[in-house]
Amino acid sequence: LKALIFKKPIIIHYLQPHAPYFGVPKLIDDSNKIYERAGKGEIPKSFIISAYIGNLHKVLKDGVCRILPELLKKKKRVIITSDHGELLGEYGQFNHPYYLEVPELREVPWFEVSELKRR
Repeated sequence: LKALIFKKPIIIHYLQPHAPYFGVPKLIDDSNKIYERAGKGEIPKSFIISAYIGNLHKVLKDGVCRILPELLKKKKRVIITSDHGELLGEYGQFNHPYYLEVPELREVPWFEVSELKRR
């Protein structure tokens, strides 16, 4: 990270929190199999949601929060966003099917960080 040139905007893209889910609880399998099994009711929706939240927590804590202090030394603000949402059982769907035009997939977070405060 220190070797990056900070004169232009930097985009850092994390694949997570897509399946497979590496947080707590873990749900590691081919993502298509996970969503197929969830659609059949073999994996409870509540477990998928917990795994998604655990995965999101892991990438924010172990990834984003680790690099924020260094980024904020060089930039006035850091924006945390997403390229799309994720369906976790809404409309009977899991994942992010490209053909569905629904708010859960198209409306994404936009979170700006300009300083860090210690708790």
